[in-house]
Amino acid sequence: MVRDFLTSDRTVWRFLKARKYDLNASAQMFRDAVTYRKEKQLDTILQRPITKGLEYKVVSRHGWHGFDKYGRPIFIKNTGLQHFPTLYATGTLEQRCHYNLFVNEFLRQVLCPAATARTGNKVVIDQVVTIVNLQNFGWHCIKKFNYDWVREIANANGLLYPETAGICFIINAPRVFSMVWSIVRRWVDERTQSKIQILSGDGVKEMKAVLGEECVRNLPKEIGGECVCMDAKDVPPHGAPCMLGHPISKHFIELIRKRNDEAGISNTYTPPTEVEDQEEARDMTEKESKEKENDEQ
Repeated sequence: MVRDFLTSDRTVWRFLKARKYDLNASAQMFRDAVTYRKEKQLDTILQRPITKGLEYKVVSRHGWHGFDKYGRPIFIKNTGLQHFPTLYATGTLEQRCHYNLFVNEFLRQVLCPAATARTGNKVVIDQVVTIVNLQNFGWHCIKKFNYDWVREIANANGLLYPETAGICFIINAPRVFSMVWSIVRRWVDERTQSKIQILSGDGVKEMKAVLGEECVRNLPKEIGGECVCMDAKDVPPHGAPCMLGHPISKHFIELIRKRNDEAGISNTYTPPTEVEDQEEARDMTEKESKEKENDEQ
C-alpha cells in the first residue's frame, strides 16, 4: 500500500496525529486516502484540464496571497463577498468539488515545496494559513446546496490532507454565522476546530500577533492590508483584484490555461451569466429587517 502512495515520514505522522496515534484507525484512514487518490487520479490532476476552472477561480473570489512569518502560504476566501447565485450557476457540484481537489493538489505539489525552498529547505512547510472574510455574509448565503458543497469539501479535505491546517481566521463574522457554524463544525475534526478563530471584527490585531505585522500589511485592502494587486479596470465581473493579480494566483491561472490549451479547450474567460434570485433577495431583506427590529428592542 505504501509503495502505491507518494509518502514520507511527515505524511505518516500527519495521519497518525489526525487519529490521535491510534495505529488501526490511522492505517484505515491512510488506506481510505490511498483509495480516494487512486479513484480521483490526484497524483496527475495538475496534468489534466479542469472544466470551468477559470470561471470558478474568478467568481469564488479566493486565492493565495504571500506567506506568513513562518513561511506558510496564506489562502484567502472572501466568502461573504461572493455573489452566491452566480457562484452556484458556475458548473455542477461535482465540478466544484473537483476544482477543490485541484486547488489542494496545487498547494501540496507546487506551493508547499516552493515554500519549503524559501526556507533554504531548513523547514518542511506543509501547512497553510486560511483567512475567511465574512463581510456581507447574511441569510442569502444560507441554502441547502451551500451545505451540500461545504460538507463534500470538508469530508474530502479531512481525509486527504490531515494536519495541513496551520491556523484559520474567520473575520467579520456576523451573528447569523453562529447558526451556520453549529452545523458546519460537525464535519470538521476537533483538532482543526481548535485552530479556528472566529472574530466579529476585522481581526487585524489578532492576525498581526500570529502572522507578523509585515505579513498583515501585505494583505489585500479589503481585509486590513495595503495591497492592491490588480488595477480595478482589469478585474473581471465578480472578481477580486488581489485574488487574481497576486503572483501565486497568476501562476495558478497560467497552469489552468496551459492544461486547457493542451486539451484544445477554449481559454477565453467568459464571465458566467449573473443569476438574480429575487425570492432569495426578498427573504434576506425580511430577515435582516426583523433582526434590526429585535436589536432596537
